[in-house]
Amino acid sequence: SQQKRSRHRPSHMSSSQQYGMLETGSIAAAPKRRGTSWVAVASIVANVAMVGTLIAFASMGSTSNVAAAPAMTMTSVRAPVMAPRMSMAGRRASSVSAKASQRPVVSTIALDAPVATSEDALTWATAKGHDVDAGMGTVHKDAAVSNEISPVMAQKNIQRPVIFGVAADSGCGKSTFLRRVNAIFGTTTSKAHTPTGDLITTICLDDYHTLDRTGRKDTGISALDVKANNFQLMADQLKALKQGRAIKKPIYNHDTGAIDPVETIHPNHIIIVEGLHPMLDKDVIDSLDFTF
Repeated sequence: SQQKRSRHRPSHMSSSQQYGMLETGSIAAAPKRRGTSWVAVASIVANVAMVGTLIAFASMGSTSNVAAAPAMTMTSVRAPVMAPRMSMAGRRASSVSAKASQRPVVSTIALDAPVATSEDALTWATAKGHDVDAGMGTVHKDAAVSNEISPVMAQKNIQRPVIFGVAADSGCGKSTFLRRVNAIFGTTTSKAHTPTGDLITTICLDDYHTLDRTGRKDTGISALDVKANNFQLMADQLKALKQGRAIKKPIYNHDTGAIDPVETIHPNHIIIVEGLHPMLDKDVIDSLDFTF
């Protein structure tokens, strides 16, 4: 049998080479390991920091009753965990880091309006930026903010809405990641366009597009273009939510590419705004407590 095996083995190969064995005294070279991308590491760190910060706020609880008086001032409490203001690429956002060091982690908010007893009791004022026209007319003409503090503030015993800004490119997994964050807390989330749970509301900033899909095609303006986003309206409505007011927010329909009628959004304990440019406009940044 040894003779048969040797006949089928090339003369230049030893038996150990033929059967994949190492020659005596030889050492197999370890495969070269590709270096881990610093961008990937920074993204993971930012995601972990965000989840940790959300858990910290969830554990804090709320003790104040906003319906106790028609006007009250909310005090600023320094959170036990401070998430760094980081971009998704892992670099500290220099344009806001200086401002962050000069103010509390969570912004002080004055509730200087009467508290509505029900949603039907809310009255509405036209939001700033409702008349912005990028070539399709005033598509956000029905956008509004409430004159009163939302009754949800008292119903949920919200001490202060805390707003997170999450920036990343289209299709990179922002919405998927945030759905999993909601699932971590085990809260029931509405099936409305803007998912709202007992603790967290997640707003997609695509809703502030000034052009629908056809309009962007006709004008050659992409969704990344500043002109394709209504930052004035975005800033006014985030400020209103921060003040405990309700908003009537536009909807960008990703299925049809159209701009749909407005929807009513109330404050929540935590509000996450995710999109292409949450940290581009200084007035929008003023309402963000944490950025990722």
